Amino acid sequence: MKKFAYLLCMLIILAFVSLSGACSPMVAAPSPEVQTPQPMPSTPVSAPAVEVARQTLAQQLGVPVEQLDVFSVESRQFPNSCLGLPQEDEMCAEVIIQGYQGVILGEGVQYEFRVSEDGSILRFLPGAVLSAQQLLAAQLGKLPEEIRVIRYEAVEWQDACLGIETPGILCAQVITPGFRVILEAEGKQYVFHTDLSGSDVRLALGGNLEGKEPLLRWEGDEGGVCQTIMVQDDVLAYGQCELPLTTLPFVGRERRSELETFRQRYAPFEAQTPAGKLTFRGQGTVTASPVEQRMLAEWARQLWMEFDPQAKPSTM
Repeated sequence: MKKFAYLLCMLIILAFVSLSGACSPMVAAPSPEVQTPQPMPSTPVSAPAVEVARQTLAQQLGVPVEQLDVFSVESRQFPNSCLGLPQEDEMCAEVIIQGYQGVILGEGVQYEFRVSEDGSILRFLPGAVLSAQQLLAAQLGKLPEEIRVIRYEAVEWQDACLGIETPGILCAQVITPGFRVILEAEGKQYVFHTDLSGSDVRLALGGNLEGKEPLLRWEGDEGGVCQTIMVQDDVLAYGQCELPLTTLPFVGRERRSELETFRQRYAPFEAQTPAGKLTFRGQGTVTASPVEQRMLAEWARQLWMEFDPQAKPSTM
């Protein structure tokens, strides 16, 4: 009997302990600590090499160093001893160079700088040169890094058209400081004229339009403003009538193929159509009918809309 009572007590105690454990809150095992990535510290603008770049640029521009401000800077690894910006005919050692890249501002003009970590190698690019590089890259469907800067030079253009003459366009005779920029892509060189800030960048037409009319010239009233586009060989120019035009490479295999088909088919003509005024200097033998003249004018207007960022679709 005593043994039975003892066993009964033990069962009651075990049941009580079991119930107490079931009702107790469970304590989760501590999870491993998650390490939050910390942002890399930015390169201080007072790094000795950055200050060397600032002072060197001040000397080149002939201005007090206090007039130049370091706008941004970051650490970089450059692919060669030319810091990725070889000058014309310069040989570059294929070796990784540690350094910095950033932007210096001075008197409203920005300059990209690249400098080795010890300050012994320096490269500068005016913002206007970068604008030309980016514009050509966009037109050719490439990355800016694929466009090579051959050389550039500061120029005082004699007019507001940056020294680029376009038939039928009058230019204000005012000295316009800027740059002549020579770029290369896929073995072909392009010459751009820019203003000082790079807000006005034009492909130099060279001899393509000098002394002769373009292959195609279209003018139309768009939103109460006369707009125009001209095409000759591998360049085109567009903008408001009687104002300086923006010039760009005429790229796009389909459009160039269509224009060449028109050139070979139609004889020269000039016509005022419901789609605008068109002057076309074809080399073919077919006399374009009024319907075909309007078709060509519509094609030219569509080309203007594709290239001019200000163009807005409208109904004729």
